[in-house]
Amino acid sequence: MVFAVPLALVVGLIGEAIAAVVLPGARRRRTDRSGLGQLVKDAGGERASVVEAGGALAALLGAGVAAGGAVGLGPGSGALVYLGLVASAVGTHVAAAASDGAGRERLRAALIEPVFVVALGAMFVRWGAADLDAVRGTQAVLGPGVALRPVTAAAGLALAALVALASGGIRVASRSALPGAPALLMRLARWSAIGATALVVATLVAGSDLGAARIDDIGVYGAAALLAAVVGAVSDAVLRVHRLRVTAALLVAATASVVLVAV
Repeated sequence: MVFAVPLALVVGLIGEAIAAVVLPGARRRRTDRSGLGQLVKDAGGERASVVEAGGALAALLGAGVAAGGAVGLGPGSGALVYLGLVASAVGTHVAAAASDGAGRERLRAALIEPVFVVALGAMFVRWGAADLDAVRGTQAVLGPGVALRPVTAAAGLALAALVALASGGIRVASRSALPGAPALLMRLARWSAIGATALVVATLVAGSDLGAARIDDIGVYGAAALLAAVVGAVSDAVLRVHRLRVTAALLVAATASVVLVAV
C-alpha cells in the first residue's frame, strides 16, 4: 500500500495537469494558486490546522488502500476498495473545510455518491465478482473488458466507467484558493483521490495482473488510468454547475449501465 500512494498521486497529478491544459479558463476561475511551484513557494505562508492535515492524511491513506487493491499491491476486496475511495473523498472535504463554499461541496458529494455506487456496482456486476483480483485474472486471460463480447455488456461497462469517473470527480472537493500549506495539502488530497478512482476504474475496464503482464498490457492499462484521471478531473470543472440536473442524468446513465451489463 505504501507504494500505491505515490502511484495514485502521480496519476491524479497528470490527470489534473492535462485537464488544466484542456480547460484553462476553468482552471483560472477555480484558483489563482493552481501551479505546484506556486503552492510550494507559498507553503510556509500559513500553517495547516490539525483538522486540515488529518483530512489530507485520511485522503492519502484511503487512496493508498483503493489504489493498492487496484494494482495488486493490497487486498482487492470490492468492499475494502470502496471504503478506501470513500475515505479519500471525505478526506478532501475535511482538508478543504476552511475554504469558501465547503458546505455546498459536501452537499454535492452527498448527492452524487449514490450515482457513484451504482456505476461502480455495475462494473462489478459485469464480471460477476466482488474482488479486483478476480477481475484482473479474468482480463489477463480474455483481454480488456471493453473489448469483450457481448457488445451490450462491453457498452454497459464503458458507460458505467464514464459515469463512475464523472461522479467520482464531483464527489471529491474542488480546487480552492486556500493559502499556503492548506492549499498544498488540499491539492495532494485531491490528486490522490482522483488518481485512486482512476486506477480502480481502469482495472475494471482494462486491468490485468501487472506482475505477469506483457509490456503492451501494461501500456493499455497505463493509458486507461491516465485517460480516466483526465475524465475525472475535467468533470470537476464542467459538471458541478447544475448539480441536480447532472445528478439525475448521471443516475439514469448509471441505471442504464446496470441493465446493459446484466442482460
